[in-house]
Amino acid sequence: MTGFSEKIRKKLKSRRGMTIAELLAATMVLLLVVTGLTTGISMASRHYTRSVQTSEAQELYSTLKTILTNELRYTTEVELTGDQVDKFYSITYAVHNDLTALVALKSDTAAGSEETADHGELALGSEGEYNRILGSAAYPNGLTAAGLIGYDQEAETFTVTLSIYDASDEVILEEAFMVRAMNEVAVH
Repeated sequence: MTGFSEKIRKKLKSRRGMTIAELLAATMVLLLVVTGLTTGISMASRHYTRSVQTSEAQELYSTLKTILTNELRYTTEVELTGDQVDKFYSITYAVHNDLTALVALKSDTAAGSEETADHGELALGSEGEYNRILGSAAYPNGLTAAGLIGYDQEAETFTVTLSIYDASDEVILEEAFMVRAMNEVAVH
């Protein structure tokens, strides 16, 4: 070890400097270190962004689940096609005291010109008049949602499947939950 430190001391004291080969070797080592750091930071940034997006999706799912659970728990009337709910009576979001459908509205439409989509901001309503379940701020970073409601008449149980999409239209969270109706439900 002392032989190596002697060589370094001599090199530092000499006026000759570094050879081109030594300079190239040092540059290559530095380049490898910088490339490794850049790759590591890039990977960490992507992971962090995805973690934040997943957390936001879970928060949105939880909020929508709570609201839809309350609405379905106290509904008294549903309109079915097979076992899928087309419309139900909403105690909070009913328009003109009528049956309401769960729809997804495009998030970039102005109020009054509501356009439905496969996924977007969830709303309840009918005949072109909708009440958004949550405001636009509840859908951060381009998140959107879609919902599907089923009803088992024998068990008097609703099954709701909620899907949360990211800005690139990929499903990042999809879960189903069940809600038991508290009231007798009239089926049409």
